Amino acid sequence: MQNILDFISNYKEINAFCVLLKPNEARIDVLFKYCLIQLFTHLNKSAANNILFLFTNSRSTHYMPGESGPALLNILSKMKTNPPNVDIHYNKNTIYCFDSESFRYLVASVLPNNIEFDPRFKSIYNESWDRSVTECQRLFNYITQLPAHQVMDTLSLNNAKQIIQLLTKPLADITKNIADNINQCQTYNTQTKHVLERECKLPVIELKSIPLSQPMTVCGVDGCKTTMVLNGVTSAKYSTPCHSPCYLNFNDGSIVGNRGLLGCNAFNKHGGKDHYRDKFKHPHSTAVTNSILKQADSVLGKFT
Repeated sequence: MQNILDFISNYKEINAFCVLLKPNEARIDVLFKYCLIQLFTHLNKSAANNILFLFTNSRSTHYMPGESGPALLNILSKMKTNPPNVDIHYNKNTIYCFDSESFRYLVASVLPNNIEFDPRFKSIYNESWDRSVTECQRLFNYITQLPAHQVMDTLSLNNAKQIIQLLTKPLADITKNIADNINQCQTYNTQTKHVLERECKLPVIELKSIPLSQPMTVCGVDGCKTTMVLNGVTSAKYSTPCHSPCYLNFNDGSIVGNRGLLGCNAFNKHGGKDHYRDKFKHPHSTAVTNSILKQADSVLGKFT
């Protein structure tokens, strides 16, 4: 097939593709089918109108395709509905029948052979000659009115097929490489997730409140309270009681600046002393609150 393509590449146009067959071949063998399908597969579909079928040695079938005709028509019908999906015409305009017996008779009857034949055969050879000449003339008349097939159409098609075939292995390698990289990424992602779940813990500060048996007022002056920095977070710890127990008639809650301290007996009694001078720097407390640094579990799962 490649030799045929190399040969036709020497021409810009081709008027006809002639397929030579013998008549009365009822069973076309597998090799012939393969060659025929390969030929029509490699030719551009525009060449279908330029394909002609020439039957030789057809005197025995009265210059008809004989049993080869239906077998060939069956192949052409299958190629129309199956790959290469090309419609090749099979009719009087594309079928031509010849016989070369008359030519062999002429060669044998002249010098240097000078073979003598029975005169009765001469009429048979004359008929063979006349029929073959008529078919040749009909063939040439039909070819001359056919639009020529542009060879570049076929060559471009086969060049594209060749490029696709050459790309098969590189594309397969690229596809495999992409799949391998995806598998590597998935494996690494799984491993990374397991590492993060095991080692990446989120530090959190937890407040633990311990209720007091009875309320008290603690000192919020700088000299009495302590400041604690826990993981960058600053909090005050009131550890010095100023009045315990301390029951207030009115309570704003455990805040600095509790207005209920205005009625506290301890502050009213010792209000002249520096320590008790500023009531609003003393929070009233019913519980001790401690800050505890912990690490949260399964942090990754909560944010993914």
